[in-house]
Amino acid sequence: MANSQNNTEGRARSSRMLRTALGPAITRFLDDPAIVEVMLNPDGRIWVEAFSRAPL
Repeated sequence: MANSQNNTEGRARSSRMLRTALGPAITRFLDDPAIVEVMLNPDGRIWVEAFSRAPL
């Protein structure tokens, strides 16, 4: 049981760290269940692919 709790806490911590590192420009897409891929080009442009719409 303690191992399961540690794993849950570890995942939550990892998620918070990832969202902090990526910033709001990218993390807003992580909350959309229709988003299947987020790509960041070397020039800084973000491409987002979703189930229900063309790339943004």
